[in-house]
Amino acid sequence: MKRGPLTKLKDKSDFDYLREGSCRVSSKYLTIYFKKGRKNLTNSRIGLSVSRKVGNAVHRNYCKRVLRELFYKSELVSCSQDILFVVSPKLFKDHVLTNGYKQIELSFKKIEKNLLSQIQQLFI
Repeated sequence: MKRGPLTKLKDKSDFDYLREGSCRVSSKYLTIYFKKGRKNLTNSRIGLSVSRKVGNAVHRNYCKRVLRELFYKSELVSCSQDILFVVSPKLFKDHVLTNGYKQIELSFKKIEKNLLSQIQQLFI
């Protein structure tokens, strides 16, 4: 199955829009902000925020690749929300050498169920 390109949040104004007055779901390693999209698209737009405290460029890009993959496989793609993922620096300080992918996946799965239920309650 070939997938199309993800619609991404790129402008600073998009990130600021999401951080102000949006709903938030958190776990130990991951925080997700979400809000109804401004552009009325059928698919969700994704933004990734991984600070330099997480690690060097290799670790940050790895983290973004994993999150994009998990997002694309989830039901969040079709819920027409703007979604911002913020990765905690604790993730790679604790687990980068042993099982970084596994910890990102566990955090994502833990938050995903809560996030979907909140989206259904608030917007649908």
